[in-house]
Amino acid sequence: MPTYRNDLLELGLQSEANILKFLCERGIHSKGANAVVKQMRALHLADELNGKIQRYRSLLWSGAIVDPAPGFTQDIFEEV
Repeated sequence: MPTYRNDLLELGLQSEANILKFLCERGIHSKGANAVVKQMRALHLADELNGKIQRYRSLLWSGAIVDPAPGFTQDIFEEV
């Protein structure tokens, strides 16, 4: 029987796989946490995350995200 903890672990593993795939598609093979954050920051500054930021915001505003993060954490990313 699945539990909240199992669901959360599965979501974390899926998220990790997705971000590593995203980076690999761009020729970035970093896997360490600090290296991934550094690469994501560089991609953000290069405007490569704007589409994903816009999609997240549109899903949030349309109500498609039922249980969003607290309001103070939702606008931490801005389009560059």
